[in-house]
Amino acid sequence: MEIKDAKDLPLFLALLAPGFIILWFRSRVIEGAAPDFKKELLYFALASAAYYGVVAPLFDVGAGVRLPPVLWNLLFYFAVPVFIGVAVGWVTQRDLEYAWAERLGMHFAHRIPTAWDFRFGRLAEGDFVLATLTDDRQVGGRWVPGSFASSAKDGRDVYLAEVWDIPANGPWIPAAPPRGILLCGADIRYIEVFGG
Repeated sequence: MEIKDAKDLPLFLALLAPGFIILWFRSRVIEGAAPDFKKELLYFALASAAYYGVVAPLFDVGAGVRLPPVLWNLLFYFAVPVFIGVAVGWVTQRDLEYAWAERLGMHFAHRIPTAWDFRFGRLAEGDFVLATLTDDRQVGGRWVPGSFASSAKDGRDVYLAEVWDIPANGPWIPAAPPRGILLCGADIRYIEVFGG
């Protein structure tokens, strides 16, 4: 579609809106780098085309309940795409598409681009993390609320909200005073995870 006039812009946005809403909700619940929405126009268009192909016939009924145009537009362009986006996010977050594909004897490439995103996306509260740095020092901590692993493509860093001391002999103990630590990706050689 070519936009020749400003009056065509609302139509263009309406055509892409369902795909944008569906993919935005899905992107909020999956691991990995956040999508660059400027580069995702093709995906919005494909998702919108699928939406219009499946959902539009359900709204194009000759008999039955008649809705005011404002309510019809709200349902068609916003509420139903939000519901579908949440449902797709729920399915994606539980990896159900892989389970369904396996039952059909198919193998899908994994949607998570790196082992980093995959593992940190599945850490459970209370898991322990031991990072060995490039200078061979080790930093340990417990994955608690407030801990975070970056999904940025240009840098992988980790914030451990609860640092633990690692004595040469004996169990780990919480650092005193309590503190967190930011580990820059360039300084990390490897990370070990205990638990989960």
